[in-house]
Amino acid sequence: MTDPFEFLVRGDIGAAVDAVTGLDDQGRRSFADGLVAHVRRRRDNWWWNNEATALAVAAVGCLPTAATAAELLGRRNVSLRGADAGPVVQVARTRGVPWLAELAYRLADRLRRDDPMDGWGFVAELLTAEKAATPTGDQFVEGWLALMAWPPEWQRPIPLVDRLRADVFLDALVPRLFEVDGAGTRMSFDEFMTDEKLALPRALARLAGEGRLDRTMLLDGCVSRLLRGDRPAALRAFVTLHALLEPTASEVDRHRGDYLRLLADAPGSVASMAQKTLRALDGVEVEGLLDASRAVLVRPDKALVRAQLGWLDQLARRHPDRAAEIAEVIATAVDHPAADVRDRAGTLAARHGHVVAPRVVVGAVGDDLPPPAGPLPAPPAITDPDELAEEAASLLGGPTTASGLERVLDAVVRLAGGDRARLKDALIPVLRRHRAGGEEHPWDPCCLCGLLGGVLHAAADPVEGAYGGDGGPRCWRRRVAARRADRRSIHGYPRRTGCCAPGWPRSVTASARPSTPVCSRPRPGQTVPSTRRCCTTA
Repeated sequence: MTDPFEFLVRGDIGAAVDAVTGLDDQGRRSFADGLVAHVRRRRDNWWWNNEATALAVAAVGCLPTAATAAELLGRRNVSLRGADAGPVVQVARTRGVPWLAELAYRLADRLRRDDPMDGWGFVAELLTAEKAATPTGDQFVEGWLALMAWPPEWQRPIPLVDRLRADVFLDALVPRLFEVDGAGTRMSFDEFMTDEKLALPRALARLAGEGRLDRTMLLDGCVSRLLRGDRPAALRAFVTLHALLEPTASEVDRHRGDYLRLLADAPGSVASMAQKTLRALDGVEVEGLLDASRAVLVRPDKALVRAQLGWLDQLARRHPDRAAEIAEVIATAVDHPAADVRDRAGTLAARHGHVVAPRVVVGAVGDDLPPPAGPLPAPPAITDPDELAEEAASLLGGPTTASGLERVLDAVVRLAGGDRARLKDALIPVLRRHRAGGEEHPWDPCCLCGLLGGVLHAAADPVEGAYGGDGGPRCWRRRVAARRADRRSIHGYPRRTGCCAPGWPRSVTASARPSTPVCSRPRPGQTVPSTRRCCTTA
């Protein structure tokens, strides 16, 4: 069976017009249900250009209300950027649709915030065809600005001022430029063909000079936008427009209080603009200027503060009867972080009769914290073989500590040259009882167990130490066996990467080869009951 909506898949606009022309009410309702189901079924399809135009023709030709049509055409996978509104208007005229302007308003509200140009031209064509009032929503305003910055190819040779002069939306949307947050960022584009900087503020000022736009509206809009504030980059276009309008003395006087607020609180570029504007005005109220100056002189902007100090200096000379009051305000800047500003403020304040109190320098005189604790006292030396045996048993059967190892090695050096028989009687039972703890672990180059065992064996019995400790024949046999084990580890045996990992018990048989490193490798058939953590320095 042929799909009745095959024309949508092909993007056949003519077939879409024929499909909805001549339908009665029952046929239109049936076609509308099938259209909605078809679009939902193709939710992974991207509707654009001819496909989007055919879909819009079908929607306007069969759907009952503007709300249902806007819901269908406002889906995320429908892009009206390249859609042609001409066939849509034709079908609406043929059917006698009364809600085409309402559809345009609903689609204007659905414009994407991140890309308001997507569908803006389609909406504008519907509004122009219906001669409807201009929508003034934020997205529609931003879409209009985006179109001014990046016009269609056929409009690019036309200067921006000429395009604005002929634009049907100009009078309705220009006042909204001062109300939409962030609009100043989109207003900061350059002329497309000539690369003239900040082309839109220059074009608006030129149109105001021609009388095409209301100059008062533009000036009031600039001041109100600057008072509401925004990001500094977004205010740049309004500062430029304000400068291009060149407000007269009467216009500045009308906004005198607003400029004082901008001088005290606005970002640096805006405050500098307000400062220059007010300085050009004669007869600024002294009280208001002094109140604003108290806020200005503590700002970190050096250029702004230095200019304000110069203005106050002139004001004090012009009003000698209030010089002391002005000098007191000037003295506010003596605590400024910039040294040259502090010096300038002190000089001007003293010139006009204000004595600046010397600055109080606060320095650190000490610390209330207690002094750091010194090193712990060294433990007493081991002087008895029995005590050495106890410490050796603790090291061989438990974690190795730095202080314990130092005491044992110090005692070995002290006692080995004395009563060797008593030393042997004390150490040999310990070494036999902790034989595994005193053996070398050849797979770990950082292990101290074999070295400690060899030292104790050599101190207790040099003959047995030569064969059982580090450096004897048994030691070399163990090293050869370890090298063979390293070669076999390539075929599945584990290779040690760290000595005596904490938490692993030493009671491991040779038949149960661990998959992770353990403390030591027992001999075949041997079970070591100790569960200590070897070579763990505390």
